[in-house]
Amino acid sequence: MNLPPSTHRAHSRHLEGFALSLVPVVLWGILPVAIAGVIDPMDGVTLTWLRFLVALVAQSAVLALTGTAGWPWHHPPASLRLMLIVAVGIVANFSLFSVSLQYLPASTGATLSQLQPIMMLVLAAMLTGQPLRRGQALGAVAIVAGTTLFMHDRLLDIVQWHAGTGVGVALCLAGGLVWAIGGVAQMRIPRSIGIGHIMWTVYALGSVVLAPFASPAQVLRLDSLQWALLAFLCLNTILAYSAFALALRRWDLPRVSAVLATGVVFTYGTEWLLHAVRPGLVTPEAWTWFKIAGSLLVIGGSLSTALAQPAVGTQGTES
Repeated sequence: MNLPPSTHRAHSRHLEGFALSLVPVVLWGILPVAIAGVIDPMDGVTLTWLRFLVALVAQSAVLALTGTAGWPWHHPPASLRLMLIVAVGIVANFSLFSVSLQYLPASTGATLSQLQPIMMLVLAAMLTGQPLRRGQALGAVAIVAGTTLFMHDRLLDIVQWHAGTGVGVALCLAGGLVWAIGGVAQMRIPRSIGIGHIMWTVYALGSVVLAPFASPAQVLRLDSLQWALLAFLCLNTILAYSAFALALRRWDLPRVSAVLATGVVFTYGTEWLLHAVRPGLVTPEAWTWFKIAGSLLVIGGSLSTALAQPAVGTQGTES
């Protein structure tokens, strides 16, 4: 049976959205492990600065070669302010998350990052005055409960600030909050503004603001495997955010987020794989039934929150 043109277009859009969403799922799922692999000889700020610098050069070349309707600063002041808020949110999120992995295992950081979509939903609801839907509220409760269960063996350290665990958790949560603020701002950016212009603003701000605090000479301390991880991290920045932004143009945020919620599985798998290849480079989690149950709650809560009919806007961003 032949489908009507409108139905065919809708199916095509769903397939494109799903395929594009899979790209950041894999790349962001591996990201915490790759960061943890280079964070010892290189500090989080320097690593983040290098990622933004490489992305800025690549994005500038793309804009120049394609002649994409002027440059980012040619947009109206209101749009520029929103783009700046998005850029500040992403730059701060990158930096805080990278530094937090000096205190936390990669899988713990990935689990805590599942709170970010909840923060954005709550923040957006507060700003618009619209309450969360039942599915979103239940998902939020499941994520918080799952995160608590996953980290049950570290709760005392977090409360008492032992071994830097509390510092890592605080940095990770702060990164989630600024990401949420940037996400709400991106909801309001006109769709007429190209994705390349938004990302160029992010990369430029990160490169300039973090430059005084970066120590480029740290790259000389990397071994061959860490050089490969650094190259992957730079490429990850460009590909993951571009694919995510394109996915949001094809799909709505709840569906994209539902796919992204599975990224934590890639983090756990990659963590163990990298530990097997180079023991001691990253610290894998010692899994217990409590951690498995907590992880399932986090993933299930993320899916429930993402698939619920949203009460707020449908555009956003991710770390």
